[in-house]
Amino acid sequence: MPHKALIITSNQQLCQDIEDSLQGLSLEFHHADGYMQALSMVARYHYILVVMDLSFSEISGVDLIRRMRELEQTPILVLSTHATSSEEVETLNAGADRYLAFDHPLDTERTVKS
Repeated sequence: MPHKALIITSNQQLCQDIEDSLQGLSLEFHHADGYMQALSMVARYHYILVVMDLSFSEISGVDLIRRMRELEQTPILVLSTHATSSEEVETLNAGADRYLAFDHPLDTERTVKS
């Protein structure tokens, strides 16, 4: 049975780019496009990786990271196109394991592989 990874974003192109970038790892991908769905899935499944952006309408991405940390210690990789040093610090302090900024959506594959 393959290991599971959760991608949390409402951006379908970003989701596909992440999945394409990680396809060589033989992971089973699950997708969540909102806060409640993401928390439900983290509580239900054991993921070896969570990859997410910070764009949510119902809660801040930082708050979602904090809530996920209450449930699980799965590594969390945050991708951001609107990176600021304060956002990076806040995200890492909330419990993310890695914060990666990229300048353009087309850079996603290169960013995820790093």
